[in-house]
Amino acid sequence: VAFITQDDETGAYLVSEEAVAMLSEIPGPLGVVAIAGLWRTGKSYLLNHFSGAQSSGKAGFQVGATVNACTKGLWLWGEPVTLEDGLTVLFVDTEGLGSTSRTQTEDSHIFSL
Repeated sequence: VAFITQDDETGAYLVSEEAVAMLSEIPGPLGVVAIAGLWRTGKSYLLNHFSGAQSSGKAGFQVGATVNACTKGLWLWGEPVTLEDGLTVLFVDTEGLGSTSRTQTEDSHIFSL
């Protein structure tokens, strides 16, 4: 689920209504697992492993075998994971830093979000 995206025309960061609705439905305590780092280094792959998407056969975060970035902005794993103790864990994937299509300022914005 897209969480925060950047408008290509204005450069403004936009919060997805779908993400807001999903977050408002989460009851009780919440833990967040987010990952940030250089582009094309396996962030989405690692989060798919942590979230159980790989072993369950669910789609998970998009990964690719090319040099083109797959993740733009911040994305939420569509199904929060509830642990035995009642803690709900939310997985957040971020756009990679250091991409040739982004500036250092844009990288800083993504990292700070």
